[in-house]
Amino acid sequence: MKKRITILSIAAMLSTLTLASCGKGYTYKDGIMLYVNDKPLTTEEVFATYGGMSSSEGWTQSGISTYYDAINNINIEADIAKDDEMDRTVKSKMDAFYQAAKDDAANNGTNQSAEIEKALKTAGFKTVQELEDSYYLAEKKSKADSNYQTNSMYTTDEVSGSGMTIHKAFISQMIGGYNDDNGNKVKGFAPYHVKHILAKFDTSGSSSIYQGTISASDARKVDTITSRLAAGTTFGIVANSYSDDDSGDSTLGSSKSNYGDSGIMTTATGFVNEFKYGIYTYDAFFNSALDAAGKKRVYTTTFAQNKTYAEYEGLIGERAFGIPYSAVQALGYFADMTKASNGAAVKDASEYHYPRNIFYNNYFNYHGLSFIYLDEVSEAPVVTDNTYYTASDYSKVNTTDDTKTGFRTVDGISDRLFTLGATAGGYRTEKKDITSSKKILTDENGNPILVTRAGTGSGDTGYQGLHFIVLQMNPFTYKTTDSTGVELSNFDSVKQYYTLDRPSTSSASSVKSYVSFITSTERDVYSARVSNLKSSTNTCLPSLTYEQFKYYLTRAETGNNDNNIKITIEPSLRSKIMDYVNYQIQSNLDNTERTYQASWESYLQLLGRQEEKVPVIVPVTTGINTFLSGDMNAFFDARIAEDNDL
Repeated sequence: MKKRITILSIAAMLSTLTLASCGKGYTYKDGIMLYVNDKPLTTEEVFATYGGMSSSEGWTQSGISTYYDAINNINIEADIAKDDEMDRTVKSKMDAFYQAAKDDAANNGTNQSAEIEKALKTAGFKTVQELEDSYYLAEKKSKADSNYQTNSMYTTDEVSGSGMTIHKAFISQMIGGYNDDNGNKVKGFAPYHVKHILAKFDTSGSSSIYQGTISASDARKVDTITSRLAAGTTFGIVANSYSDDDSGDSTLGSSKSNYGDSGIMTTATGFVNEFKYGIYTYDAFFNSALDAAGKKRVYTTTFAQNKTYAEYEGLIGERAFGIPYSAVQALGYFADMTKASNGAAVKDASEYHYPRNIFYNNYFNYHGLSFIYLDEVSEAPVVTDNTYYTASDYSKVNTTDDTKTGFRTVDGISDRLFTLGATAGGYRTEKKDITSSKKILTDENGNPILVTRAGTGSGDTGYQGLHFIVLQMNPFTYKTTDSTGVELSNFDSVKQYYTLDRPSTSSASSVKSYVSFITSTERDVYSARVSNLKSSTNTCLPSLTYEQFKYYLTRAETGNNDNNIKITIEPSLRSKIMDYVNYQIQSNLDNTERTYQASWESYLQLLGRQEEKVPVIVPVTTGINTFLSGDMNAFFDARIAEDNDL
């Protein structure tokens, strides 16, 4: 293959041509590749400047890609006109080029002309004009990207040109409120706006799914966060005070600094599986705001499609895991206890036998969807030191008024929980359904707080911790009204929420939106949130480059561009290029889907492995009581005896 370089002679030619009449018939012979304003150009003429393929490559995918690259550059040359800013930038680059040649000549004892010739040859150019043209093309490409990603491209639907749909509003694509070229409803990427609090664990031992260990400070942190939420402190205040999530957009700041705001989560966002799939599980099976059809819509939009809805329901949707509030109190109470009741070291005890870690493995180490529920004192595990959860602790957070913050009855969740408990013998652990309805921990607006144990890697390469999650905006349930008070559809409501409009900095916004979620007197804050919304949208469009190609191709073929230049490509070549483009788009979609399916499988396998380990988790009552007695051998002997009786 010849070395490809940037378009040069064609660029010069384009600048001298004017748009000819449309509808002219063309004769393609003698290797003519395309017409530019009625002037024929052969493949060799194009590839003399772009580079091309050897005769052995033919119509292979790699061969067609060279034609694609050439046409892409010609589209941009046709569409984007030079401007003063480009002139200044290119002049600066050329001045730097000449200065470098002058400096090299002085250092090498040569002359400037010789150094210029050497530098051009190294860069793959024959003349200074070719180099300058390449600089202009680079600037035009940058401007083409900027022109394509204007606000209107994110918000305005357009269909036009050359028999192709050249643009669908990017935000509409993210939401899923449009039909594809075949009239099929596109499912979208489910753009949630989420808030969350992260309690990071500072010990690598926390990653074990049944013998995990957390530090005393981690145990107290989980207790503090949960107790503050239960007492009615707003979610944002708790997040700002205690969250360990210091990640976030460089311009927006961290989730912690933004009072828990964690931005937009879609099916394309790289959040950990437990975080994303726990949210989808909640909506598909437990959210009472969705009817049966709505829950199925969540399933078809966000679940991997290698299992039926019923199969997923059997795996993760019949009941959610329940964390008793008494266990939260126990984490704080037993945080520092590492010895027996008499103060002596415990014989044959490991760190995961510490009372805090027994509670941790039973209740806080579950990687599926969890909710914290209010249990009565009589329901809490009975251990030797049973003052960790008292009637006073219970009464502080219990209220008969469900409009208060903290614990509330939540339809779809309160009566659909399971937890872990000891077997009849007391030395093994098993899953147990909670048969009575329980109040669930919610935020100040009554939204249930989703909890999951998650992490990726350890140390500097990742984190382990407990997530507390609230859905600030749910794309499957959100509805609002227009400026006249008329209720909008779910799609139009979500589209209004993800508007690029920036509110005034001097008064509160009347439109509830992602951009106005945080009130500020600084205009730059809103601009940063607009940019973040755009970047989140772009993540959902893996083929944006190829869609942009179609957009500029249409403008070049119709002559509707800055330079009034019209190109006409040899039909069979055009067909093959479009086949290549559509193949790349479909390939990207397929790769994304395969990766997504694999993530779901990984998530379900993790939950399956965790369920297999449930029987060997040390039960709370017998485990802690034996530990406090000073000799864990008594527990091991009793467990073996229980096994022999089976």
